[in-house]
Amino acid sequence: MSTNFHDFFFIESLANEDGLLNNLVSTKPVDHLKTFYVYETKMALLTRLASTATGSEMLLESGLMVKLAEMSVFSARPEASAASMTFEPMDETLIPSALSRYQQVIFPVLKLCQAVMASLGSENRSASTQILHFLTSHECIIRVGLHYSNLFSLAGLQELSLLTGVISRSVTFEVANLEIEAELASNLSRIQRQMISLMANFGHQDCLIKKVQNNNFTNFC
Repeated sequence: MSTNFHDFFFIESLANEDGLLNNLVSTKPVDHLKTFYVYETKMALLTRLASTATGSEMLLESGLMVKLAEMSVFSARPEASAASMTFEPMDETLIPSALSRYQQVIFPVLKLCQAVMASLGSENRSASTQILHFLTSHECIIRVGLHYSNLFSLAGLQELSLLTGVISRSVTFEVANLEIEAELASNLSRIQRQMISLMANFGHQDCLIKKVQNNNFTNFC
């Protein structure tokens, strides 16, 4: 009981930093290193806790994914600049770009989601549903994260790798057999379409794409 109580307040403290993290992403912060250090330290502790099945269960029971879904910073993704559409290095020696700062926020969360799914297994429908709810609560995570523009930078490729890794672990059950809300079912269908569309950028043949389109989510993931 005391452990769950501690987890709850730790998660609450993370959610309370939402406004500060929003400011760091949307403006040019003066003391961004300290704030990111505190945030990344908390996320690292949560990820370490999620590395065991017991820890992951405690985090989910404490409302981790619900709080993450409520944090607006994950919906505050800035527009990619023209420089981010090339592989040329950008000079970010002083203050990272707004997109880089956003990725510093979203990467630890995606790694946390992967840790939860790795610990509990893809067959854990409660974990899958909670993580999918988090992802679909922040439309830009999916819409922009799975966009072809992410193929033009190393950070974008890392984001794409983390995001598709989370999705592939979470959407491994037959959606038609689950009693889920219509909105989530619609979002899952949209995710599938976006991932299929993205495949064309990797040189996959049309016959493979059609085969994936005709399969259900179980075979797709």
